[in-house]
Amino acid sequence: MTIEEIEKHEMEKTTAMLKMRDDLPKVPFAFMHGEWLSFKSRLRPGDEIVAFNSGGDSWHHLAGEMGYAMLRGGCVIETFVTMRN
Repeated sequence: MTIEEIEKHEMEKTTAMLKMRDDLPKVPFAFMHGEWLSFKSRLRPGDEIVAFNSGGDSWHHLAGEMGYAMLRGGCVIETFVTMRN
C-alpha cells in the first residue's frame, strides 16, 4: 500500500467517526497522527507497508491486533498498531 492510499483510507474512517465524536483531530489516524508521522518518517526507498490483522482466533482470545507493518527486504522491521484488544 502507498502512504497516500493508507492516509486516504484512514481519513475516511476518521471522517466517519467525527459523526460520533466531534473532538477528533481531522487528520488520518486522529489522536494517533503523531505516531503515524513518526512511523512513516522511518521509511526508506524500497520499503513496503502492508496492512495486518492477527485474525479471528486471536481476537476471540482477547489478543488481537491490527494495523500496518513496515517491510524491508521482505522482513517486518516495525509495526504501527491501530487496534488491539
